Amino acid sequence: GSEDNPANLLYIAVLAAGLLGAGVSRLQPIGMARTMFAAAIAQILVPVIVLIFWKSALVESGGLAGLFVPNAFFALLFIISALLFRNVAWRQKAL
Repeated sequence: GSEDNPANLLYIAVLAAGLLGAGVSRLQPIGMARTMFAAAIAQILVPVIVLIFWKSALVESGGLAGLFVPNAFFALLFIISALLFRNVAWRQKAL
């Protein structure tokens, strides 16, 4: 939607989840995997919250698909990253 929409401020929560998780986990692979899963959940919650509180954003973004598809794409990237971090953690554990 429009860059002036206050709903866009919700993406700060996704960024905050990533930064906070990276700090708490001290960039260790298993902690980063959990952080990326948390960021994916935060990313998917953004359009859900928008639907609840800013129904006008639904029209601006081009309907449900315009709202959920881009967010699902980025959530998928976070999930792939989490799986890669988890793989590294398993390999470190095996050594």
